[in-house]
Amino acid sequence: MSDTRKEVAINFQPFKFSCYCLKKVKLMRSRFKFGLVVGCLLFAAVVATCVADGGEPVTIVDQMGRNVTVVPDEIERIVIFAPPPAAMIYAIEGTGERIKGMNPLSLQAIEDGILGEMAPELLGANTSQSMEEILKIDPDIIFMPAPPLGTVEAIQFVENFGVPVMAMSWKNQSDYETLMLNVGRVLGKDDRANMFVNYHRAAHEDISAITEDLPEEERPSVLFLPFPKSLTTVPGTIVTADYIDIAGGVITTKELTAGTSQAVTMEQVIKWNPDVILLGNFEYVSPQDLYDNNLDGQDWSSVKAVQNRQVYLVPLGVYRWGPPNHESPLMWMWLGEILHPDLFDYDLRQEMKDFYKEMYDYDLSEEQIDDILHCDVNSVSAGYEAFC
Repeated sequence: MSDTRKEVAINFQPFKFSCYCLKKVKLMRSRFKFGLVVGCLLFAAVVATCVADGGEPVTIVDQMGRNVTVVPDEIERIVIFAPPPAAMIYAIEGTGERIKGMNPLSLQAIEDGILGEMAPELLGANTSQSMEEILKIDPDIIFMPAPPLGTVEAIQFVENFGVPVMAMSWKNQSDYETLMLNVGRVLGKDDRANMFVNYHRAAHEDISAITEDLPEEERPSVLFLPFPKSLTTVPGTIVTADYIDIAGGVITTKELTAGTSQAVTMEQVIKWNPDVILLGNFEYVSPQDLYDNNLDGQDWSSVKAVQNRQVYLVPLGVYRWGPPNHESPLMWMWLGEILHPDLFDYDLRQEMKDFYKEMYDYDLSEEQIDDILHCDVNSVSAGYEAFC
């Protein structure tokens, strides 16, 4: 990169402001329309001191406090090492043409979900985690998880090969919004990144207004099992707990604080006795498997969620809705309807159609919505007729 070219520094710091022209983003509830039309959105906390066109060098401060400089228009090959952000990077890009490498779990979600139909170019992405193989792609930028999701040593190791590395974090909702804005900046897609952040913020405000005053005793306890066969859950310190909270529940694993996932025992699950169980999409287990006690070494017969048939396979859209992702507001609506059907009255199917049309310019069919929501396997669980 020539030293004579003008560098545009971008400092993500509190209390600096900048305006962005955005598209109209709809958030529609069945009893009213919540329209957010932003011609020039004022961002606090995460903003840029100036805006460069895609042909100029751009420097951001990533989520490890490191300066990362790229020329967005010169990025032709993107590699993403962590599973959740790959689909978000596709969404902000609006295409999968530049994404050449990703985590195997990202590709699994693409193959199992709708994204393989929407962006078949992603199906050929390299899923090697070996730097020798990654370097054969000749990447222009690599996205890697920041601690505690990743390690400083891993990022330094990759940097030694001379490839720009952007560290990513998604510990909480604010972190995830910052991540989307960072991705938009380095890829020259500010408008699309702002559009997703805008939707998240509007949905968060709208849904929080429904649940924020719920007392603890009216909040169902929720156990999230991304890997149910091994009884692997998530601690109460990560963003999943925030999502359960905004939907009007409380995560059962509040006392777990270590790492990003943790295996527990059946005895511990019985002690927690959750009201609702959410099954992830990393490995396939259906609600009926728990109702019928089909999992080796696990006895679910005494657990309240099983007795009341409140076990649900989490939807899989452009990405799995369980981990933090750019479609998370749809997850909040879905879970809110399950936990508090008397309070939530979103028309989720219409919300999904509007979201996919606005964000991806893609028309969802009724059959595709059924597939995303797992209507076939979730129909055996209480209240799921609200969706299917």
